[in-house]
Amino acid sequence: MKGVPHYMKDGTEYKGDTHKMKDGTLHTGKTHTEDSELLSHKKPPFQMKSPLRHAGGLWHNINHKKKSGTSRSKANSTISPEAYANMEKGFKK
Repeated sequence: MKGVPHYMKDGTEYKGDTHKMKDGTLHTGKTHTEDSELLSHKKPPFQMKSPLRHAGGLWHNINHKKKSGTSRSKANSTISPEAYANMEKGFKK
């Protein structure tokens, strides 16, 4: 699609020429060569806007432990004070 960003598998946005294969996949380059790489309209899933909000993030883990009743007290926390302070910076007040 024209006007829609295209991403390489490492997550970088690609802005060069593209071509569409018979199977509908989009590749780099005006024509297909052995150096052509697959493109996507979506960023790879490992690039999230906030590591605290995605399914494997710190915030998720804290809430999951609270809900399951296995959370640790602040004295027994395994989260460093620096990591916790960084997490709190992201909270809206």
